[in-house]
Amino acid sequence: MKQLVPMPFSYKTAFLLLYLGVFSCCFTIQAQQAVVQKVTGTGRTTGHVITLTLANESDKAISGAIESMTVPSDGKYQGQVIDQPITYNIPPGGTITVPGFGYCTDVNLPAPPPGAILPTPVTPANPALLETIGNITDAVADLQETGQIGTPFSYDLIKERETLIQQTVWIYTSAGTATPYGFTEFCDRIQQQSGIPGSTLSPGINQLWDAILAVGTAAAIPPFIAPPLPPASQTITPTQGDIPPGIEITAKGTGRTTGHIADLIINNGTDQPVDIQLGPGSKPNAFFIPSGGQYQPYIVPALPSIPVPPGQTITFPVEGFCVDIHRPPVPSGNGMPKPGEWLSIPVSRPDNMAPGNLVNVPTAGALPLNDAIRILQNTQAPIHQTSTPTAGSDCIRYPTTTSPTVPGTDIPITQPLIPDQQPGIIAPLLLQALNNITRTYDKLRDNDNIQTPFSGNPEKEREAVIQQTFWIYTSALSGDKYVRDDFRNNTIKQFEQSSGKPFAETPPQQQDRIDQGVDDFWDSFNAVGVEAKVLNTPPAPATLPVENFWENYNTTGAKLRLPGSTDPGQSPDDLQIPPGDPNSQPELIQDNNRNKCACGAITFESAFTPPPAKEGQKPQPQPFSFSNEVIPNKPQKKIQTGPTVKTGDQIQIELNNLKTACSGCNNRCKAENVKVTISSGPLNTNNGQGSNNTTQANITTVKDKYSATVTVADGKEDFGIFITIEYVCNDSRGGRNPCESAACSDVFLLKLPRAKSCDCGDVQFALDVTHKPAAEKDPKPTSVKFGEGKMPGQDEEINISEQEWEKAVSENDVITIKMKTLTAKCTGCDNTCTPGAVSLVISGEGIDGLKTSEEAAKKPTAYRANANLLTAKKVKGGNGPVNCVITVKYTCTGKAADCKPKDCEKSYTLTFKRS
Repeated sequence: MKQLVPMPFSYKTAFLLLYLGVFSCCFTIQAQQAVVQKVTGTGRTTGHVITLTLANESDKAISGAIESMTVPSDGKYQGQVIDQPITYNIPPGGTITVPGFGYCTDVNLPAPPPGAILPTPVTPANPALLETIGNITDAVADLQETGQIGTPFSYDLIKERETLIQQTVWIYTSAGTATPYGFTEFCDRIQQQSGIPGSTLSPGINQLWDAILAVGTAAAIPPFIAPPLPPASQTITPTQGDIPPGIEITAKGTGRTTGHIADLIINNGTDQPVDIQLGPGSKPNAFFIPSGGQYQPYIVPALPSIPVPPGQTITFPVEGFCVDIHRPPVPSGNGMPKPGEWLSIPVSRPDNMAPGNLVNVPTAGALPLNDAIRILQNTQAPIHQTSTPTAGSDCIRYPTTTSPTVPGTDIPITQPLIPDQQPGIIAPLLLQALNNITRTYDKLRDNDNIQTPFSGNPEKEREAVIQQTFWIYTSALSGDKYVRDDFRNNTIKQFEQSSGKPFAETPPQQQDRIDQGVDDFWDSFNAVGVEAKVLNTPPAPATLPVENFWENYNTTGAKLRLPGSTDPGQSPDDLQIPPGDPNSQPELIQDNNRNKCACGAITFESAFTPPPAKEGQKPQPQPFSFSNEVIPNKPQKKIQTGPTVKTGDQIQIELNNLKTACSGCNNRCKAENVKVTISSGPLNTNNGQGSNNTTQANITTVKDKYSATVTVADGKEDFGIFITIEYVCNDSRGGRNPCESAACSDVFLLKLPRAKSCDCGDVQFALDVTHKPAAEKDPKPTSVKFGEGKMPGQDEEINISEQEWEKAVSENDVITIKMKTLTAKCTGCDNTCTPGAVSLVISGEGIDGLKTSEEAAKKPTAYRANANLLTAKKVKGGNGPVNCVITVKYTCTGKAADCKPKDCEKSYTLTFKRS
């Protein structure tokens, strides 16, 4: 018989028993013990996980409570922790069964089946485990109450609660073991239990995993806590020096979050004009203005030098953007952090010609962008993110909420970065993100890909979209996310303030317009963020049959049958589950109003004939079918992928069997004025499905067949052929009161992957040039640099293909040119291309031994470091040009068989002026 060791008496126990009306018995618990006769499993991993059989072997009734217990694993089944008190009231000599509610503790073992005999429990349970479960439980309750999580189980909060607590407990208990529990194991478990591929259930699985991460992070559970960033992330270059005497600078707020965010008040108390330059150098510097603790921090993309006349005070407007949506702006006239406390952000801009009266105001400095990225890439992810995918797993991990990336890349940032706490590392990321967002907005706007309620006011729209997109990024970066509902609430609050009446009292039509405007804005913010590569956004939501799966999913781990299925082992291929392709949304929406025509489906056949793969072969047309018809469980055929092409290829296009349907108006509408347009261009927008540089083709029409020829333009991006179909649906009856017409159009795309090839990269080299006039003895050589990109050991980029020698030359002056070092680079084919043997062609005029470029090209010389290109050659004649042209030749070759090599040739000229 199993003896249950009683727990020590506590105030918590006394309060519980008093609440149950059994306080008079509690003092006898230590003397009168309940005996555990049996502990059995229930087949569940969560909730009612065990059943206790308790016996009273005394001749008196006993009552008591067990605050907590642990049922250890027998190695065959999971152990359990019972975190909810078990109360009992047993008559003399009686036996009762009571449920134990809690969670399983070993994810790598199955739950005990119903009736399985389990080991003797230990009471109380491990205090650290109980505290952890308590923290997890509180975190789930807070996140559910505030609506910060959304899962497939949100329709059943109890089911969602149990699932999130159990899964988080498993991650906690498996951390540090040989088999930690991560996303792949979680996804595989659901896939195995359901019989449905993990990729099909990905939206719901990833929603659940994101909710689990939110719970673990909110509960501060060790496996979810990201390791601290290294000390280098806190690097801030301290302010060096003081503002010169006679110069006073203060900064004040304007009350604005965007645009004119601050004023610099500069007093020049000297008798000389000055150009005030905040930060180093003479170029416009970028700045992070830290928060004073109460108000927003800001990013200033570029602040130029500011001229101030002698003895005068000027006010200079500072343009920037707010970093923190959750704080108010600095009120108008309020002081801001001193300019010396601002952080200058290193940027790659050439210094301007520094004026003689330039006064540099010292500021602190942030990390360079490359250093910040390197630190983030080398920082270990939390334990729960490091599991290795199992062989054959088709689980796909992606965030289901908007998440930040390293600007310009797809690399996620998993570490929360707080501007007030880590300004040195976050400032360069914020600047790069803001610049990417700004450039992307301008590009999308120029291509008419931005539509918001502010579209009639371009300046206002630009400011709003850039700032709001930036806020989404900065909030995601800090972990305090800014979501659509926040934006909607702010919009409604502004509407109520401006209109003077509650939103709820506004007519429904006006409410709908406001909500539609919110959706249009939010879609634009996300589109800009994704295109700018600062945000990852979730894919389309799960489709209906998958939602039905989650409604019937058993979180205890039992294998289930899908609704309507007849065979529990049904093949996933038999399940009618739409693909949920976010790129397959119908662009023509039917309007079934009886008095209006509406657009129907467009279908057509096409043949694309690329050049033959080998010379002498006959070109072979390749057929494709296009359609925008929406068919359940099937993707649209609006986008097709064709053969690989290269620059200069001519593609023959033929369209036939074009069908343009109409609907509405009792099927009396007919398609008229059909127009076909074919254009082409590089796929450089809309995630490789759009172009901002298209060329329209000339179309020949013969008996309802449309033909055109397209030439593949030069470039690196894949090439696209866009087919636009336009028509009008008119009421075919005519007469009085005809149905309203509908203008219809849609665009179809044939994507042509571009053949991989190497490309020429930067060339850099350094010369030693010695110029010996007739009267001079043994002059020293001068180093001269040519090339493109960053020179070794320097941050600034160069682009020097021609330069003039510093001194004038005369007839019979002696010139010696030595090639010290040369570097040639290649790009393309996934960075596998490398340069072959480098050769040099030395040509020119006005110097002995130099030939024309045509003659010199016949005898190139192999590059050798520290080899003379010209040795003691004299300047010829008393007039005419004098120069030396160095042509660098090499071939870039890739490792892959389908990567085409590229011959590279670049020329650089050193000119000499005559005296």
